[in-house]
This record gives sequence, structure tokens and C-alpha cells, in this order.
Amino acid sequence: RVGHITAGGQTLTVTQAGAPCTYSLSSSSVSVGSGSGSSSVSMTAGSGCSWTASSDATSWLTTSSSGTGNGTVSSSYSANTDASSRVGHITAGGQTLTVTQAGAPCSYSVSPPSAGPGSGSSSGSFSVIAGSGCTWTAVANQTWIHITSGSTGSGNGTVNYSIDANTSASSRMGTVTVVGQTFTITQAGAPCTYSLSSSSANVGSGAGSGSVSMTAGSGCSWTASSDATSWLTSSSSGTGNGTVSYSYTANTDTSSRVGHITAGGQTLTVTQAGAPKQLTGMSLSSGVFRFVLNGPVGSNYVIQVSSNLVNWVPLLTKTIPVGGFLLINDPLAVGRSRRFYRAVLENGQSVGTVIAWGDNTYGQTNVPAGLTDAVAISAGF
Repeated sequence: RVGHITAGGQTLTVTQAGAPCTYSLSSSSVSVGSGSGSSSVSMTAGSGCSWTASSDATSWLTTSSSGTGNGTVSSSYSANTDASSRVGHITAGGQTLTVTQAGAPCSYSVSPPSAGPGSGSSSGSFSVIAGSGCTWTAVANQTWIHITSGSTGSGNGTVNYSIDANTSASSRMGTVTVVGQTFTITQAGAPCTYSLSSSSANVGSGAGSGSVSMTAGSGCSWTASSDATSWLTSSSSGTGNGTVSYSYTANTDTSSRVGHITAGGQTLTVTQAGAPKQLTGMSLSSGVFRFVLNGPVGSNYVIQVSSNLVNWVPLLTKTIPVGGFLLINDPLAVGRSRRFYRAVLENGQSVGTVIAWGDNTYGQTNVPAGLTDAVAISAGF
């Protein structure tokens, strides 16, 4: 300011300097959220003291404030898309306002959310979408899923995985988890395959049973059936590996027979031998006629005799011992010109071959009427 002193017509001009400018802000720092917004602080400055605000982080923090004396310093900020916080500064009148903006909260998603591979071993990948600076870890929740790369990351990334072959016929589901987000893998079941340990079986003429092993995939069901249920049966069924059991009745016919057991599309051919000729091995020694009776062990037979192949009378009853045969002696054959023999089961059914002893004058070779189940006539001595 200027003042004057006058004396004797003379003037003294006195110029006094102004007070130095001082500035102060109402706050030296401010913390703001991750979203966009604005804030302000008060500027206290001497009268006539001018000031202009500026930012050192103009990419996200801006100001256009200026003034003389007291005023307001305003600023605006854009949203922070990074998970990390950031700091910028507003300077005005030599005073600094520090602005700290919080990082964005982390969010995560996976794309695509699922996959449906076939039953074989294979590999695949999916994307992780995350904010910059957001860290994550991928975890496979089943032993048949393997993370091959990208098990950890920050921000966007890719998870690569492989899966083992599914040997079960049933589909299975597994997951990979990334910070609460789930990638689901639904793997198809393996196609069912079946095989038998043998495709054929040869069995004797007597009643009995047998079995073969079934090899099938886990979860693959099967049921056995027979095409010859009058003598060959099976009630076996199962899932996966198992046993196909079957039973058969005695074959009273001298001809063999064939039946089939089918399970899982596989066929077991069962061939049962024909019944052996019950009467064989003729011989004559010292007036005693001897022959062999063959049959299932434990079976009871009545040996019958005839002189004309029409009228039959019992000779004796025998039980087949271990070994399946029995030697029969007929001392009453002495002095007879002809004598025929047949074996009859105790239930009355005649089986096998009639044999003859004697001169067989009639030359009988055909099975006569009324001779049930005899298959041939053999002339004797």
C-alpha cells in the first residue's frame, strides 16, 4: 500500500509491501470408494492470494478449480476397475491433497460353465474372467480330473485340464472350482462289452451243472437265458463281472443234443453226450452169459429177458455203482436157443440197446413193435 507525508510543500511517498500469501487446505487427504465420484476441500488463502489446482494422476483424477483468496478445491475421479487401490494428488497454492481410491471388489466367472466329453480319455479348457489384480486358484474335485496348466492366475486366464477314461457304463460328473465358481464336467459312460470265459462246453449224459465266467464293464447288466429249457436251464444274472451257471438233466437218448445259453449277447454252446448203450460186451463162458450194464451212477435198473422180443420178464434189479457200469451174469442162459435182454429204469422206461444170446433163428435186426425206446437189435451167438 502507498501513503504520503507532506512538509514544506514537499511530499514523501511511502509504499508498504503487502503481507506474504499463505494457503491451507481443510484436509490433506481423502479416501474414496472404487466407483466414480467427486470430492472437495476448502482453501483458505489471504485476500488477493490467487491459486490454481492441478492433478498428478489425470488419467483418473481431475480438477479445474482456481481462485483468489478463500475458495473450494473440487476434484472428480473415475471408477477403479483394478482390485488394487490407487493414489493421486491435487496441488493448489503449494498445498497437497492426497486422494486414495479403493480397489474394485474381485468378481469371478468361468466360461463355458460346463463340458460333456465322451467316455474316453480327453482334454479341454475353460476361461476364467476376473478383475485386474484378482488372484485365483483352480481345484479339481475328483481324482479322474487333472489340471494340466493354469492352476493359478491373476485377472483373466485359462485353465487346461485332462480326464481319465470312464470304464463304467454309467456316466459320471466332476467339477473344477475357481473361487466359488464351478466348471462342471459330465463324462459319458463306456459302452457295455461282454465276454464269456468259454464259448462251448461238452458235458456227459448224466444230470449235472456247470458255469463259465462273465466279464462285463462296471454297471453293465446281463441276464442268461436258454434256448433248450426242457433240459438246459440258467437263472443267472448280474451287473459287471460274474458267473453264468447252468444245469442240465440226464440225456436218456443215445444221441447227443445241443443247447445254448445266451448272456450279454454272448453264446455258450452246451453239447451233452448221448446216453451210452446200457447193455454191451456180450460173452458166453461155461454156459453163463455175461454182459455189461452201463448207466448213471446210482440209477436203478431192472434187467428183463425175453425169448420172442414181445413178452418180457424181470431177471434181476441192479444199482449202477461208482464207475458207471456193472457186470451182469445170467447162468440161466444154458440150454436156451435164444434169449434177449434189455435194461429198464425202475420208472418203467426202457433204454438203450437190446442184446440177444442164442442162435437168433429169426434173424431179428429191426426193433419190433411194442419195444419202447430200444434203438437196435444185435444178434447173439
